[in-house]
Amino acid sequence: MGELDDVTNVHKRWSLTRINFSSHKISIAVSIIFSIIIIITFHIYFINSVFEEILIHLMSGVLILLLSDFVDYFLLKGNPINKLSKIFHLSAFSMILWFSVIIFGVLSDIIFSKSPPVHAYMLEGFFLAVGLRIGLFCSVFGVKLWKAMLISFVQPALFFIFSIPSQYYFEIVTNQFGLIFGTVITIIGVIWAVRTDRIGRPNVHSTFGLLQAFLDAWTEKKNDKIEKIFESRSSHSEIETRVIKFKRNSDNVFLVLPEIHPGPFMYVGGSNISFRLYEFFSNKAMIFHSISDHSLNIPSGTEVDKYIDSMQLQDIKYEGYTCTNPVQIVVGNVTVTGVLFGKTVLMILSNSPKGMEDIPIEIGKEIEKYANELGFDETFLVDSHNSMGDILGTDDMKKMLNSAKKCLELMKNSEQYQFSIGYANSEHLQKLNRYQELGKAGLSVLIIKINEKNFGLGWIDSNNMKNGIREYLINFAKNRGDNILEVCTSDTHETSGKRTGQGYFPFGNSIETKIMEDAYRYMISEAEKDTKKSAFEIIKIKSQIKIMGEDQYSDYSNALDKSMKFTKICLGVTLGFVSIMLYLSR
Repeated sequence: MGELDDVTNVHKRWSLTRINFSSHKISIAVSIIFSIIIIITFHIYFINSVFEEILIHLMSGVLILLLSDFVDYFLLKGNPINKLSKIFHLSAFSMILWFSVIIFGVLSDIIFSKSPPVHAYMLEGFFLAVGLRIGLFCSVFGVKLWKAMLISFVQPALFFIFSIPSQYYFEIVTNQFGLIFGTVITIIGVIWAVRTDRIGRPNVHSTFGLLQAFLDAWTEKKNDKIEKIFESRSSHSEIETRVIKFKRNSDNVFLVLPEIHPGPFMYVGGSNISFRLYEFFSNKAMIFHSISDHSLNIPSGTEVDKYIDSMQLQDIKYEGYTCTNPVQIVVGNVTVTGVLFGKTVLMILSNSPKGMEDIPIEIGKEIEKYANELGFDETFLVDSHNSMGDILGTDDMKKMLNSAKKCLELMKNSEQYQFSIGYANSEHLQKLNRYQELGKAGLSVLIIKINEKNFGLGWIDSNNMKNGIREYLINFAKNRGDNILEVCTSDTHETSGKRTGQGYFPFGNSIETKIMEDAYRYMISEAEKDTKKSAFEIIKIKSQIKIMGEDQYSDYSNALDKSMKFTKICLGVTLGFVSIMLYLSR
């Protein structure tokens, strides 16, 4: 399995943590509704209670269910992840399982003509709820197994006691089918908890520990545990950052190409690296996505600080005053855009609107090799990251590679001219602040003026773009008489952590087209006003920092795959056993 596949697979597995009610209020409502159905069904179908008795147990059962949530919260005090909203969610799922056993038990009575109604279903539902609680207390809440087993009985026992008349206690709790069911379900829950937690060893010491650290960061914005895990598995490496510095009379503008990759997610590690670099380069910069992958993630905030500090150690390779007119090659979905500054190539690769994942590093190496053969000194290869899709197929990779080579050949023989640079950012556009698909660095436009003609480059601090937005923005500018060559994103992971299939909102997900148009109209106008004669410097910065590497993601992916496989086996065994017990129960 390749590294990119590992990352995709890890996200796919983590996405299961989003299977939850959207708010604790919904969970409370679900708990109440299903507890009411359980009580009414038991009293009417199983024991034929009178209205007054039903009403009494409804009030006492629902009240004790809600109070027992707070009992759980108190008993779990001091555990890594203990939050009332999570307890409410667990309570809701427990009641749903209990309800399911009761309802399927009633159907079993009807189908198999059992008479009188079987009381064992109440006990079987009780134990299924207990089994779920054992598993989730151990995996999500980080409770030790022995403690999880004790606490798991508290809420179901209280609900059981207050929901049914006391004269039925002994008959129900001594039912042999219910006791057999409870014993087996508890054993399955314990086996699942022990085996799943250890399943990733030796490379992943505790699968549950990893899950809890992830949830702590994802839901509570507490990064220390997950960063500690990531950093302990990371290794030191020399990372190169390339910069094109446009020197103007009054100020400078920077195009920054870090070798590292944004991520892993949200506020963890180098996820907000684009904004940190934007700040360092005086808020007049575009931070591009290099030809890189998640193996080049910075694991912790400490390492990010080291990386930013290293930006002070700049090695100026050379400077110049001229560039070529932009060269753009379009073959199908593939677009390659290039500008040659002296002997330094700035090349941007896109597969929009079809979309793509990160461009494979092998393509970058092949393009750089060909550029060196043609006599270029430096190659700034940018992954535009401006549409969503799968890993590049063989045909698209071939088109991209051939187009890039053709672009290099055309630039080699192109005449160079003096140029001017203009820049504008959206920092003054307050309307954009409310859109959660945008990172803190906002939107930018760079204008390269050559022979009295303006060529624009758009940049967005976002995690990818909704398909078609790039084309929309370019066509919008064209209809106004402006020439936007390409629109790129930083691929910031600061905006991740959302309840979506991707885990983030790409640019264009919620922002209205009118807002986008107004923003680009403003920035193009401001960048044109800002245009000043410019020279360039080519800068290289070497940083000694830790990166996550490929093995981490592979180990996490394998551990999660094994966990999921074993979980499916346990669920299958549980479902089969439940079915058998519903049939046999008397």
